[in-house]
Amino acid sequence: MNALPVRVLALPLLLLLFSGGPAQAGTIAATLTVKVTVNAPPCNINDGRAITVDFGDEVMTSKVESGIYSQNVDYILDCAGAAADTLNMTIGGVGAGFDATVLQASQPDLGIRLSGDGKVIPLNTPLAIRRSAPPVLRAQLVKAPGGSLTAGAFSASATLTVAYQ
Repeated sequence: MNALPVRVLALPLLLLLFSGGPAQAGTIAATLTVKVTVNAPPCNINDGRAITVDFGDEVMTSKVESGIYSQNVDYILDCAGAAADTLNMTIGGVGAGFDATVLQASQPDLGIRLSGDGKVIPLNTPLAIRRSAPPVLRAQLVKAPGGSLTAGAFSASATLTVAYQ
């Protein structure tokens, strides 16, 4: 019969004796707080395309101050994810030197006044609108008081932003 030396058997028994046996796990509870902000998808303006207003080639410099040169600003507003009907619309841009409510054009004494449903929209100022009935926007050429206009092409640019209230 082959006997194992006592030293070989004693070592595992001593380790088992001093290890304390199987450990008992205690139950620990913790409170987990989760904060989530769910945002509605952004409004889509004009399907992401630029909005262009064309005054044509027949603008007479001598008739601008009469106010006859006015065009619709055609745009599509899609805010389907809005929970409420009220939105903020802002037309951002640089005001003309002669009138801060008028958009600066590339000619010094020429500007563009923007209006919504017949009321002047001040530049860079949020305007409360209804998603279900967005305003009809118009752009009107404006001449600086006492200014003079030269024949030729002109341009102006602004940023139309719509945000949830």
